[in-house]
Amino acid sequence: MKKSESIAKIAPAIVAMQAELGNTKKTKLNPFYKKMYASLDVIINDIKPVLAKHGLCVLQDIETRDDRVIVTTMLLHESGEWIEQEGLALKLEKVTSQGAGIVITYGRRYSLAPMLNIASEEDDDGNISEGEKDKNKPAPQKPAPKKPKGDLEDFLKLMQSSTSLEDLRIRYEEYKKYTWTQDEFKEIEGEKGRLKISLGAKK
Repeated sequence: MKKSESIAKIAPAIVAMQAELGNTKKTKLNPFYKKMYASLDVIINDIKPVLAKHGLCVLQDIETRDDRVIVTTMLLHESGEWIEQEGLALKLEKVTSQGAGIVITYGRRYSLAPMLNIASEEDDDGNISEGEKDKNKPAPQKPAPKKPKGDLEDFLKLMQSSTSLEDLRIRYEEYKKYTWTQDEFKEIEGEKGRLKISLGAKK
């Protein structure tokens, strides 16, 4: 932000202006973001009387560079003191007079709000719809399906019918599909160990 050498007169004028200036009424709907905003003409109509009352006015300069529009906003006091924002650079989506007009209007409105400390748009977080909130929530995780209770006798017979170590390994993996008590699991592990020794000896 740039400013004149002295701001002794413009500073109290800004304080008084901001104390009196309220947020502009939001009358337009942004169809993309589904939120309301204040149009440029409404903002200007609201701020002009308050600014003039305190010896202030707003000047906005428009500059084009290649495919960009640069909007610079200055707050000027009747004393000659001033405060100026750094230029706001906006990319032209369409390099046409209509495209430039849309970007310039947006840039002027977007620059005015922080310069005057007013809100020209609804807050994204505070005004998000319940439906949009739900969209942003992580999808609830489905509970893992409950495993059936294993039959120890049948499972031991399944393991004992293994004809090789690889066959045993595949059949042993089946235990994960069922729930077992700690004692049952120990018995399965013990049988697995005995079968590994037995099948290994057959090689």
